[in-house]
Amino acid sequence: MDRGVTRRRYVYVTAIRNIGKEANEWEPQFYLGFDEDEQIDYGIAPNGSKRLLGTLKAEVRAFGGQRRLAAESGVSRRTVSRLMRGRKIRRAVMARILRVLNAR
Repeated sequence: MDRGVTRRRYVYVTAIRNIGKEANEWEPQFYLGFDEDEQIDYGIAPNGSKRLLGTLKAEVRAFGGQRRLAAESGVSRRTVSRLMRGRKIRRAVMARILRVLNAR
């Protein structure tokens, strides 16, 4: 990853997650090791969840529907359906779905 031609990569923001100004003690954790108790998570910004859900719904429709997304992401169609109805799903599953949507 440290050699070769540098290519431009794009970042697409799907939601904003608030963290504390103390940056969760990242520098001491770098040297001393990860500490789960230092990870402060204030959640997604107000109205961020609604905006994220709206964006995801539009992306799934443009992708070709729930069945196709489920097949390509390796996630059950039921889970994709839950996401489309605004239900919560695990972060790891959301990451798999987002990877497939962003790869196209």
